[in-house]
Amino acid sequence: MSELKAKIEQDLKQFQKERKALEVAVRRLLLSEIHNKEIDLKRPLTDEETIKVLAANAKKHEDSIAQFKAGQREDLVSQEEQELSEIRKYLPEAMSDQEIQKLVDDAVLKLGGEGTKNMGMVIKEVMAQAKGRASGATVSQMVKQKLAN
Repeated sequence: MSELKAKIEQDLKQFQKERKALEVAVRRLLLSEIHNKEIDLKRPLTDEETIKVLAANAKKHEDSIAQFKAGQREDLVSQEEQELSEIRKYLPEAMSDQEIQKLVDDAVLKLGGEGTKNMGMVIKEVMAQAKGRASGATVSQMVKQKLAN
């Protein structure tokens, strides 16, 4: 069992004792997502895989927030933001733009990326190095900008 999953389970027990409904609901959702992924893979997840599951869940919440804002549903926006803040407690700190740019520069030098034909390989290399700490959209934008120059 990954350390991260164990921490989520420990926090779930603590919040159940404290009778904090939102925190309990979020942790149950996260554990359910992790469990489903373990069933799909037929093995326990590593911490890195668990982080990917949590990041995907955070992305769903971010998308929901955008949709609810477009639909003028402030009550649901507030709830989704609270849930998202609880999920982010388990995610590693996001990389700064400077750190991402350094990874992009290193990957372009390593792979010899000239023009946009190697863009996919550069993005793949950067995302592997970032290990879930950088969004794909940000990396893609920086790689496009770097290769366009």
